[in-house]
Amino acid sequence: MRVASLDLDLEVFQGPFDLLLTLVLKEEVDLLEVDLAEIVLTYLDYLERTFDCVKYGELSTAPWLDITIPSIVDTELTPKGAHVASIYAHYAPFALRGSEWHVAKDMLLAHTLDTLETYAPGIRSLVVAADVVTPSDLQAQLGLSGGHVFHGELALDQLFTMRPLLGHAGYGSPIRGLHLCGAGTHPGGFMTGTSGKLAARALLRRVN
Repeated sequence: MRVASLDLDLEVFQGPFDLLLTLVLKEEVDLLEVDLAEIVLTYLDYLERTFDCVKYGELSTAPWLDITIPSIVDTELTPKGAHVASIYAHYAPFALRGSEWHVAKDMLLAHTLDTLETYAPGIRSLVVAADVVTPSDLQAQLGLSGGHVFHGELALDQLFTMRPLLGHAGYGSPIRGLHLCGAGTHPGGFMTGTSGKLAARALLRRVN
């Protein structure tokens, strides 16, 4: 019964989804100078408009983009002069209204490049290859149930003692001998290994 109850509770442990894009660029990108004060003032409104699309099962035409260009630091990732850009595009629904993800990938890439053009004019002409990973891809290819890259949104009601759920934040589970140590546990995702370290400590305390 406890397992069945947990299964029902986990249905709400997700939230809006992120899309992962990788762009291979044939040369360095020129970025425009931006007014940080203006960005801060419009930031919350921008996020709200992006999130509104999720509520209606739609793609944002101007997604919020979280971008890194690791080839600036690690030059062995690409041939000399070229670069690779890794992008989180926020936000997206798991299921699209009136479409399927394998059809919408090109549209997502187009919206992403349109947004980038505002701050990096000409970037579209520099793209020689692109890879788009959707929530359905994450579920089908990596086994991430529900397709969330962090197993569940890092929202205020899904952090600390509420991650993954109230009563299940100690890295244990209702299944005897099964312990949790992934991104769905405190403190969440990213490549820190902290969830695993804390889970190991909790397990050692129980064993000892």
